[in-house]
Amino acid sequence: MIFTTVNFGRYENKNKTLPQILFDDADWFFYQYERNHFKGALANESEYLYHRARNICIPKEHPDNWKVEYMQQHPSQKFASMMIVQLSKPNHEGISKATYMDRIDMRFPKSIGDYDKLGYQLFIKNMKHCIFGSTTIRMTKKKCEDFFRDDSKFFLGSTFS
Repeated sequence: MIFTTVNFGRYENKNKTLPQILFDDADWFFYQYERNHFKGALANESEYLYHRARNICIPKEHPDNWKVEYMQQHPSQKFASMMIVQLSKPNHEGISKATYMDRIDMRFPKSIGDYDKLGYQLFIKNMKHCIFGSTTIRMTKKKCEDFFRDDSKFFLGSTFS
């Protein structure tokens, strides 16, 4: 897929594509997608990216032996952290809430709170560590687009909607 430059809203004249925006400002992407604000080529691209962003495979050998642990802060219940843990690890017990999935879902912070910029910053940092091995890796346009083009990184048959 060839990605179009977004040229409206806060991304007007910023020369960014939707894959870049997902790594920079996923909350904005999901807000726009869920309100059908993307038109033309961006509508097709957003549909493609939405399903991929919600269905990222666990980047481990034998991914069936692992799970994604999403933690929420107490008492705010906002996003706190995400990490990949062994499936055999006992589920978290304590005051903070934990959710477990068999995939990385970039929409998870939005699913627990409609607006959480700090939560998304933490999420992207955690995700970059899980996928690329570093929280500080620079996500260039090419790196972002190549990630979302690579079918092997996603559950393509079984998806969240």
